[in-house]
Amino acid sequence: MNLLQTQKKISESKNIIFYNKSVYECYNELKDDYICIYFNEPTPVKVRLVKIINEISGDNKPSLNRLTVAELKDILIKELGYERLVIIFNHFERLTKRTVQVYQSLNSLKNIQFICSFSDSLNREVYSFYSQFELANKEEYEK
Repeated sequence: MNLLQTQKKISESKNIIFYNKSVYECYNELKDDYICIYFNEPTPVKVRLVKIINEISGDNKPSLNRLTVAELKDILIKELGYERLVIIFNHFERLTKRTVQVYQSLNSLKNIQFICSFSDSLNREVYSFYSQFELANKEEYEK
């Protein structure tokens, strides 16, 4: 999938997932056009939410660490407003039931998209979230 195809999927509010590919390259390609956040690991979710809020606001607020995940989600939504956010991370297969719930609730917002990758089999808990993604390199996965 090339840059134009990726941008088209983002503009259509679609999530993209790659098999066995680092998505850091996607981050480098998209960071000038969108608010993008990259993680190599999707967990722990609370730490990731704090990082997203700090990136969006341009501040480093240590007091955020004391807040709950629900409070952090509310702050993130407020800080983001109507701007588009692309959350990019590797190791989708490492998501837990709890992190899936948090990321799925963020995904319910029209202005938040995900670009992820996985390289191992997926747990049953992540399938509901995985079903909201389009597999970009299906041929490679099927091999």
